[in-house]
Amino acid sequence: MTPTELSLEEAIGSAKRAALLTLAQYYIYDLSAFLDGPGGWVLPDSGAYPLPDSFGAYWDKDGTPAEGRHAFLVRHKAELAGFVLIRTGGLATGIDVHIGEFFIINKKRRLGLGRAVFDILTSSFPGTWEVMQLLKNKPSIQFWERLIADHTGGSYKVEQRLIPDPVPHSKLVMTFTARPSQRPIQ
Repeated sequence: MTPTELSLEEAIGSAKRAALLTLAQYYIYDLSAFLDGPGGWVLPDSGAYPLPDSFGAYWDKDGTPAEGRHAFLVRHKAELAGFVLIRTGGLATGIDVHIGEFFIINKKRRLGLGRAVFDILTSSFPGTWEVMQLLKNKPSIQFWERLIADHTGGSYKVEQRLIPDPVPHSKLVMTFTARPSQRPIQ
């Protein structure tokens, strides 16, 4: 993949924010397959899943990025291909970067975009990272295990943690130290 085929752009301004929040509907739809029972997403009569409050926390009221939060649109060959939400402030001790959400649309999966986006982000935000997956989301767990193991040479920690919000649920948490690659965000 050439550098011109993939880009990350900050979701600043109402149009980019709206595009990211629209893509979030597809993301929630994909996740709904792994969240049944209490706390699972129920598709309302409107046909649109309500987005978790955590999405809105990435922007201030005027649409500028909130401090310590970074929202990125992913483009492949100029077409929207997904988004990434990361936090760099107000995190647990010893954590520098938390991946809140990471999404590549179905038709753009298996092209190496996730790995390329990860390389860009780890180059731009060095330090100790954490990423969480729903326990039932085996494809996500496999993706992150491969990616992080390759990135760190197998040096990372995995634990199961009870997350209290929006309802108590368990997640698999992976923690690792990012080493820069050659391609930071331009």
